[in-house]
Amino acid sequence: MSDIIHHQHDHIKLPEGSIGKQTSTLNLGPTHPATHGVFQNILEVDGERIVSAEQTVGYIHRAFEKLAERRPLYQITPLTDRLNYCSSPINNIGWHITCEKMLGITTPKRVDYLRVIIMELARISDHLICNSIVGVDTGAFTGFLYVMQYRELIYEIYEEVCGSRLTTNIGRIGGFERNFTPTAFQKLERFLAEYP
Repeated sequence: MSDIIHHQHDHIKLPEGSIGKQTSTLNLGPTHPATHGVFQNILEVDGERIVSAEQTVGYIHRAFEKLAERRPLYQITPLTDRLNYCSSPINNIGWHITCEKMLGITTPKRVDYLRVIIMELARISDHLICNSIVGVDTGAFTGFLYVMQYRELIYEIYEEVCGSRLTTNIGRIGGFERNFTPTAFQKLERFLAEYP
């Protein structure tokens, strides 16, 4: 850690003819949209040009581990929702399966199948949002609008299963809070029919 602190105060001397006489130090993260709270970049910049970068990895993602230390197992699901809100059911169910293995719980096959369905929908939804946002970043807004209609169909399924859309708090240790309604399966059938 002392190397990093020392590095922050020692600016790199630039050769004659450079825009500036020395570089500037810039801390990028861990609280920055590009780093999402997981690592820090200490940058040496010459104007807008990055001359060197020192990474510090290992920041606790949104303090998840620290928050989880003082909660009972069943209260962790709202925290796992926020690890990756684009596919929160995967994190939720991953937590539930971890607890079940630790506690020696065997779930019914129906629960296993329903979990796979929900996690696959989450995976598809995550890819839809992440890939379409890359398109938006490069100026392709139409593609984003086109795929969002399928993400909306997935969110309607989530909403029918658990009452929520983005941070779903879906499932429980040992299964789901409630059985899937016939409407949830109708919405799933619609998604399967319309998704290319």
